[in-house]
Amino acid sequence: MFDIASMSQSKYIEIIINFGHAGGGIHGSYRRYRAFANAYQGLQVLEDTENINYGGGNGFSIYKPDNSTVRVDWLRCSNFADSYHLYCEIKTNSPNVYITNHDSAFA
Repeated sequence: MFDIASMSQSKYIEIIINFGHAGGGIHGSYRRYRAFANAYQGLQVLEDTENINYGGGNGFSIYKPDNSTVRVDWLRCSNFADSYHLYCEIKTNSPNVYITNHDSAFA
């Protein structure tokens, strides 16, 4: 879905992400993730709810593909509908962070 760039050198990251809809019952995915990104291709996880999925949601993958990027991928869901809504909140202690599109279904 997107990359969070400039995430190295012990930078804190918190991501709260939800994608779904409530029509006819909850259908979607939720995840809360907090970690420190080191200067290498790794994350020291402080808290992770893991993926909480309802009615066909498959959740999100959060990882570092390189030394300075945190990537969030949506793992798709069944029965996708146009009425889905994406909520995403990102907190970090890095003043130079910027977000870029990555292989997004929403582009």
